[in-house]
Amino acid sequence: MNTRHQSRKCIVYVQYTNPQIYPPLENSARIFVAKGWRVVFLGIESEGDTKSFAFVDSGDVEVHLLSRWASRSLIKLHFLWFTLRCLLRLLVIRPSVVYLSDQYSTPLGALLTYFSSGPIVYHEHDHPGEWPSSLTGKIISWAHKRVAERCYMCILPNQQRGKAFRESFRRTAPVVPIMNCPSLAEIQDLSQPGAGSELSVYYHGSIVPNRLPIGLLTALLQLPSQIKLFAAGYETNGSFGYIARFQREAANLGASDRVHFLGSLPTREALLKQCASFDVGLALLPAAPSDLNERCMAGASNKIFDYLACGLPVLVPDAPDYQELFVRRGVALACDPDDPASIAAALRWLLDHPRERRAMGERGRQLIREEWHYERQFRPALDRLLARVAPAAVL
Repeated sequence: MNTRHQSRKCIVYVQYTNPQIYPPLENSARIFVAKGWRVVFLGIESEGDTKSFAFVDSGDVEVHLLSRWASRSLIKLHFLWFTLRCLLRLLVIRPSVVYLSDQYSTPLGALLTYFSSGPIVYHEHDHPGEWPSSLTGKIISWAHKRVAERCYMCILPNQQRGKAFRESFRRTAPVVPIMNCPSLAEIQDLSQPGAGSELSVYYHGSIVPNRLPIGLLTALLQLPSQIKLFAAGYETNGSFGYIARFQREAANLGASDRVHFLGSLPTREALLKQCASFDVGLALLPAAPSDLNERCMAGASNKIFDYLACGLPVLVPDAPDYQELFVRRGVALACDPDDPASIAAALRWLLDHPRERRAMGERGRQLIREEWHYERQFRPALDRLLARVAPAAVL
């Protein structure tokens, strides 16, 4: 092994997915790099991936992505191979910290809790819900519980999720709430304001009915033609074909020229630069969602903080947590996501008040700079780890 690697503290991130879809991982990795740590990612390629995942500072970060297998019938074997492959790499690397960042990495984490003396961190981005009653589901459910109760630290995206997590498990060790904020380096410079005669409404993220509802088209038809919708992102396994459906509905309503899908961008740097060229950020969810993740999304959704880092005011659901976190801070307007008239009223106000709209955006950008950046959010977890990790590798 390289002697330079032997002399450095090392953190290994493990996730049975492509780490590129989780901006907090990139942000925390950069923090460790700045501290002189070696950073290694073990994950898998996204479906249809043809490019390797790389950071800007790729010389300081190693990324090992297992290729997906063509046959879906072999998914369990693929998962087993991924877990064993990660275990072998960890035994060779002997990291100071293992950072698990999805539920499917917990079987590996559960094994590590039996023999690793080093800290294991579990970052739960999304609540897994009920596991299936199959053998695989039972194994992952057991592993999830074992890791949740035995690992050194658990990271959840807000206080609500943290409280629910603590109550679900016999958890006495730290549960650290860390909102999914951008890094200081991702704050965008603002362009010169336009004349205010148009309003570009922008969305980025997973393109699914709950986040980009068809009702937006009805709202657009109640508004002047200079208000247009732009969406960047990707369909998920459960939403394939939704973009085509949205475009068909727009055509049926005569609104095709007001709806623009921009595709996916390969890096966050490009995504945020694109984001900064629009006027308003869109972050809608159903008014009364049944899913725990959607009920506790304020602080967990990175897109709102991305918009604010780019100087965009945000349209959010009219719910208490969004009101408290964003509306009362003067960086967002609330509406009823299930009511096109409510959406239209909020967008019309933003169109008619360009000076106030830009002031909201600038206020949000300053909040990112002063409070809502990942360096500050991650500090409690970082301090705990730095106090815990010995100079030598410990796995």
